[in-house]
Amino acid sequence: MSSPVTAALVDADAEGPTPWVAFEYVDAPTLAEVVREGPPRLSATVGILTGVAEALVAIHAADIVHRDLKPSNVLVPPGGVKVIDFGISAALDATAVTGSSMMIGTPAWFAREQVRGERVTPAADVFAWGMLAIRHRTAPVRRR
Repeated sequence: MSSPVTAALVDADAEGPTPWVAFEYVDAPTLAEVVREGPPRLSATVGILTGVAEALVAIHAADIVHRDLKPSNVLVPPGGVKVIDFGISAALDATAVTGSSMMIGTPAWFAREQVRGERVTPAADVFAWGMLAIRHRTAPVRRR
């Protein structure tokens, strides 16, 4: 998967004793940090949400489901966004590696199929994108 709106894969070892992946470092605040300062202007919000949607198109085109899309996994560098943290993403054709009693990810951002332990599809990422859109604009503004 290669996209200007996702962190680039630098290296990986899925066959070693401890599987690992390394992605490019992006020096930028997370969407969570940006929103803590108060909701951005509408034009910035539209740009951020459009960038995340573009990232999901690229992720899903590579037959991958992110499974943990949330504000801390969206970086906001000047002029764009980068979706990061593919640590629990899954290939759409992969065999499940977690038991039914195991939940991985961030429950507050789960789609109902994740909560139920059902097969997770790109629809779960789209659900999380919708949650970003709703929470992004309604986050409490921190008083200065």
